[in-house]
Amino acid sequence: MLPGDWLTWLLVFCRISAVLAIFPIFSSTHYPVQLRVALGAALAFFTSAALPPADLGAAGWGTVVGAFAREVGVGLLLGF
Repeated sequence: MLPGDWLTWLLVFCRISAVLAIFPIFSSTHYPVQLRVALGAALAFFTSAALPPADLGAAGWGTVVGAFAREVGVGLLLGF
């Protein structure tokens, strides 16, 4: 994976992890945290392969943190 691909994967992983954290089926104690993290990582890996690399290289830290916050927010809304 290239550096832009890692950033894309991390953004997708943040969104999917937020969905899995709040989605009623997966938020119960029946599924261990390790399983939810592994499922989120696998889904992010396969999903990010279809996306173009994220281009935040010239952006400052505020933009990158904002992008991660946006992905987590969207994931929480999707899981709700």
